[in-house]
Amino acid sequence: MIKVQREAEPAVLNLTDSDSIGFKELEAAKKTTFTKDTKFPFEAYKDESVKNLLKKMFNGKCGYCESIINVTSYEEIEHFRPKKAINIEGIQGLTYPGYYWLAMSWNNLLISCQRCNRSHKKNYFPIENESNRAKAPGEESGEEVLLLNPCEDDPSEHLEFKDTGIIEFKEGSKKGEKSIKVYALHRRELTEERAKVAKDIELKKVQILDGLSTLKVLLRYQEDSDLQKEIEKTVSNIISLYDFIFEYENDPNRPYQAMVTQITSDFLSERKELINKLKTTSNRKNSCEQSHISS
Repeated sequence: MIKVQREAEPAVLNLTDSDSIGFKELEAAKKTTFTKDTKFPFEAYKDESVKNLLKKMFNGKCGYCESIINVTSYEEIEHFRPKKAINIEGIQGLTYPGYYWLAMSWNNLLISCQRCNRSHKKNYFPIENESNRAKAPGEESGEEVLLLNPCEDDPSEHLEFKDTGIIEFKEGSKKGEKSIKVYALHRRELTEERAKVAKDIELKKVQILDGLSTLKVLLRYQEDSDLQKEIEKTVSNIISLYDFIFEYENDPNRPYQAMVTQITSDFLSERKELINKLKTTSNRKNSCEQSHISS
């Protein structure tokens, strides 16, 4: 899970516009008594413009697990606070009503994969004190939420990833602990997918270190013209590996970016100056060769 900047709401969910679908639906919902048997047609959030904007916002990834959605399952528009009913720990069955007044609220909508939404998150929305549970519009501001919202929280302050793909909550983070459980961010197949990415990144880190060690030896004999090509090849390979990791860490379209950032940021920063020197030297040499060819 990574922090995501929420974009401006689509027109259909402009709740200050009395002509919008969202506004009309909200007014109708306020006049409805929600029970187990209530059939209320929540439709505003299903508009294609809403889904498209959410997909763009989250770069085609699940807002919870960061998997590429079209690879793992179809995307689903997720209500952070459940719209119809709530599954409360310690209470059998669903509790009605849910946060019906937020069903068409842009700030309550995320996008997720089916596994995170249907199999795990479902109607769960744990809060610190159940007596503060909102039952009417505006009361939700008094809740102490125990789940991470990628558009409101910085997940990196609560979640910690290992280079094996394992996820843990940071010490003292109730949100981190509860989010891992409710979203099932520790589920086996998800951990295995993260592990594949982590293994590839870790391999490249080892290759960079090996390359730097080799380069150190080669540079002792840099006056030997027979070794120049080997030195150039080694430098080029080191730079390519470093750039791959750097680009992955900074590409929001990549899966499991949060994990990659955590397991690579120190490694990259510690070698940034050295890599930049290698790039400068390599570019200067290439420029000289081009000038020589041109002349």
